[in-house]
Amino acid sequence: MGDAVPEAEGAIELQPMAFPVLKIIQQSQSIHGLKHSEYTRYRQYCARRLHRIYKGMKFLHGRGRYQKKTLTADMIHDERLLHIPLVSAERAWAYAMDLKNEVEQSNAPQKRHHMIRRITKAAVHAKEMASIVSQRCDTRSNLEAEAYCAWMVGTMYLEKGRDWDTALSHFQKSSSLLSELFKVSDYDQRVSIRHLLDQVEPSARFCEYKLGGKSVPMHVEGSGTLASKLQELAAENAAAKDSGAVSEIEWNGETYPVREERCKVKVVTAMQLASALEESTAAFLDKSDKEQDDSVDSMIQMYDQVVNGYMDVRSAAKSASQLGTMSEEQQMELKSLEMAAHGLEQEWTIRRNSLLATVIQSRLDRALKRRLVPSKLKEKSEKPARPEELVRIYETLIANVTTLNDLAAESGGAQGEVLMDECAAQIAQFQAFRCYYIAHKYLGDSMFAEAYALFERTQKRCATAIDQIDECVNVDDAAKKRMGDVSVKSKAFQLVCVAEYRGIDLQQAQTASHAVGSMSLREGGPSSSRKDADTMVDQLESWTSFAGDGHGPGKISRIPPAIPYLPVRPIILDTALMGIEPPSLDHRVVKQPTSTGSVVSRIFGWS
Repeated sequence: MGDAVPEAEGAIELQPMAFPVLKIIQQSQSIHGLKHSEYTRYRQYCARRLHRIYKGMKFLHGRGRYQKKTLTADMIHDERLLHIPLVSAERAWAYAMDLKNEVEQSNAPQKRHHMIRRITKAAVHAKEMASIVSQRCDTRSNLEAEAYCAWMVGTMYLEKGRDWDTALSHFQKSSSLLSELFKVSDYDQRVSIRHLLDQVEPSARFCEYKLGGKSVPMHVEGSGTLASKLQELAAENAAAKDSGAVSEIEWNGETYPVREERCKVKVVTAMQLASALEESTAAFLDKSDKEQDDSVDSMIQMYDQVVNGYMDVRSAAKSASQLGTMSEEQQMELKSLEMAAHGLEQEWTIRRNSLLATVIQSRLDRALKRRLVPSKLKEKSEKPARPEELVRIYETLIANVTTLNDLAAESGGAQGEVLMDECAAQIAQFQAFRCYYIAHKYLGDSMFAEAYALFERTQKRCATAIDQIDECVNVDDAAKKRMGDVSVKSKAFQLVCVAEYRGIDLQQAQTASHAVGSMSLREGGPSSSRKDADTMVDQLESWTSFAGDGHGPGKISRIPPAIPYLPVRPIILDTALMGIEPPSLDHRVVKQPTSTGSVVSRIFGWS
C-alpha cells in the first residue's frame, strides 16, 4: 500500500508546477503589517496561515501528542503544500526581527540568543523549500526559491555577527539571481523582485563595510547550475517573444492581434493551461461514475485556473489601454483583445459549470434509481445530491450565457449573429433543465399538483429548445437528444405525480368514510376519543362526535368563551418630573436700569 502513492503521483511530476515565491512574499508582507514594520502582526498571520494549510491539506502532526511529519518532494500534489516551508520560514524570520527590535531597546542577551535561534530556523525552512521547489517546480520558481534561500542564509550569518565573508557571498548570490530575473520578467514580476532586492542590497553593503570595503567573489555551491538555469530561462523568454503562437488570440472564429508584451505572457499562460485541461478532460470523460466523483474537484480546480488565466489577460489588456500613451488604433486593438479574453473566460466558465452539473445530475439519477428500485446489496453511501443544487447551477449557467450573448452582440458581424443564435439555444436548454429540477424539488416535498404543472412546463421548454437548436447554423444533435430525453422523463414523472396524488386522495376518502361510519351520537361510542375539556370549536379537523348523550347538552363551544389577551399601548408615567427642581435662570434675564429724579424730569427726559 505504501508504494502505490508515489506511483500515482508520478504522472503529476511530469509537468512542473509554477510557484511564484517572490510574489507570495511581497503580497503577504505588504498586506499583513510589514508595510509599517509590524512584525508581530505578520508573524501571527503566518501562524494562522500555516494552521489553515495543515488543516486543509490534512497534513497533521499526530493527534494529541506531537509527531513530526517531514515534507518531501514525492508528497507534493498540490501547490498549497509548497507554502508550508515558505510560510514557516517567514514566521520564524518575522519572530526573529521582532526579537531584534526588543534587543535594541532592552539589550537582553537571552532575547538575542532566542533571535539567533529563530533566524537559524528560518534559514533551515528556506533551504527545505528551495530543495523541494528544485524537484517539483519550473525554472523560474526554482531561481526565485534559490534567491530567497540565499538571502535568508545571508541574513542568518549577518545576525550572528561573524563570518562576514559567507554572509556577503550569499547576499551577492541572491542579488545576482534577482538582477537576472529582473531582466526576463514582466512588470508585475519586477515589482516582486524589486521588493526583495530592496532588502538584499543594504545587507550586502553592510557586510562590505564590515570587511573594510572589499568585495568577496561569489563561491557558492551550485553556482554553475544556477547560471545554466538562468540561461535556460532567458532562452525560454526569447523563444516566447519570437514565437508567432503568442502574437494572436482566436475567439468566435475571428483572430485578434496581441502586440503588448505583458498581454503576450498572460495569453501564453492561459493557452498552456487550456491545452493541459483539454487532455485532462478527455481522460476524465473515459472514467467511471465513481472515479469521476472522486476526481471532479481536481478538474474544477483546473477549470478555475484557466478562467483566472483569461481574467489576467483581460486585466492586462485593460491596464495597458489606460496608459494613455498609445494611438487610437492600438487602443482599439486592446479593447478587442479585452472583449475576446472576456468571451473565452465566459466560455470556459460555462464548460466548468456544465461539467459540475453533469456530475451532480448523474449522482441525482442514481439516487432516484435507488429510491425506486431498492437494492438488497449494501453499497457504500455517497454524498446525496439535491435538486436545489442543480437549480442554482443552471441559474448560474443562464447568467453566464446571457453575458456571452451580450459580448456576441457587441462584436457584431456574421459570427456574432451565429454566436447569439447558439446562446439563445443554450439559454432555452438551461431553462428546461432548471424547470425540470424545480419540479423534482416540489415532487420531493409532496407538492404533487405543483410538480405536475412544472413537468408539463418542462415539456414545453424542451420543445422550444429543440426549435432554437434547429435554427442554429451548426445543429447540435446531442443537445436535441438530451432535450428529448428530458421531455420523456417529464411525462413519466407526470404519471408519478398523478399516482401519488390519487393515492393520497383515496387514502383521505377512506379515512373520512371510516370516520363518518364510526361516528356515534352516544357517549362512549367508537369515535369518542375526545377529552372532556375539548369542544367542537377546538376540534374542527377531527372526526369526533360532540353531540350530547341525552343527559346533557352537547359540547359545541365554551360558555362563557375564554377571554383573549390583547396587547395595549404602554402607559408612561413620569413620576420623577415633579421632584426635579429646575435651575434658576435669573442671571440670564436682562435687567432694566433704575431711573433717578422726580416725576417731571422723567416725563420730559431730563434724567
